[in-house]
Amino acid sequence: MDTNYLFLGICVVLYLIGLVLTICQVYRFTVIDAKTRGMKNPKAMGLLATSGQGGGMLLYLIKRKQYPVSSVSMTQKKALKQSKTAACIGVCIMLFSITLVIVGLNLMF
Repeated sequence: MDTNYLFLGICVVLYLIGLVLTICQVYRFTVIDAKTRGMKNPKAMGLLATSGQGGGMLLYLIKRKQYPVSSVSMTQKKALKQSKTAACIGVCIMLFSITLVIVGLNLMF
């Protein structure tokens, strides 16, 4: 019985790692995007996008329509692509850990 709790604990830690990775990459992506659009406070926009349950991201997406892309350097393009990839990996880690939790709970009961 103790092994099942250890397994579930490891799954929860794995989920939290995926969550933190995803949040960090969404913040990074938003800051770079805000800089390319010439917004005044890109870091504040990044915090806004990562706050809440999607409402902050929605507000950022509405606000970003007012600012067309001024210029994107190759390093910014590369950083944006890396952020997208890392965020997708974070989401996959979260989905994998949730699947393991469901399997673990089914084995327990």
